Amino acid sequence: MTDAKLDYRYKVKDEKFARLAFYSFTYFYEKTMPHMRKDKSYDDFAKSKYWNSFIEFGRYLVEVNVVSPDKYLDYLLSKKVKLERWSSDTVYEEYIIENLKIETPQKALERSVLTMKKWADECNEDWAMFFKLVTANRLVFYITAGKLSPWILYHSKGGLDALTSFSDEQLKLVNKYISPIYWNNLFDKNKEDVIFVKQVMKKANI
Repeated sequence: MTDAKLDYRYKVKDEKFARLAFYSFTYFYEKTMPHMRKDKSYDDFAKSKYWNSFIEFGRYLVEVNVVSPDKYLDYLLSKKVKLERWSSDTVYEEYIIENLKIETPQKALERSVLTMKKWADECNEDWAMFFKLVTANRLVFYITAGKLSPWILYHSKGGLDALTSFSDEQLKLVNKYISPIYWNNLFDKNKEDVIFVKQVMKKANI
């Protein structure tokens, strides 16, 4: 490795993508090689042959704004996904769909409300108007990015109205994320949670 390359690796040390890359690097070794007695340092990272792969992953985490990076790392390791595929949209899509299915209704509610409030701040609107004013294309993005949970989409008047207004093409894009058969079966098994989410959405006038 040239001195110029190593200098660059230290120069970007405090950039968000590099910090996430270094965190992922150390997390990987902690989880896969727990017998190691010494923690990995940034120096180890900078000189590692895996630098480029982890930096690419760090950039991906930032650019995609990955939901729950810790959980995503656990998912990648549990599924034994090869490092070169960590920045794959296909792999991340699989993670989003699985995460939506296993998270608690409370967590799903929290993340969805934060998404709606962030939209409201950006648009200078009341977040209760989210489903009435958000564009269909942006709503599709929020769903496929895992930022809006089926718990909220199916148990709020605004969410149901928005889904019924989708075109056939838009429904195809979100179908795997909101699979009606899967989610209806899940809701049937968790009726108390359904009541809770409906009450919260009704109180918020969503």
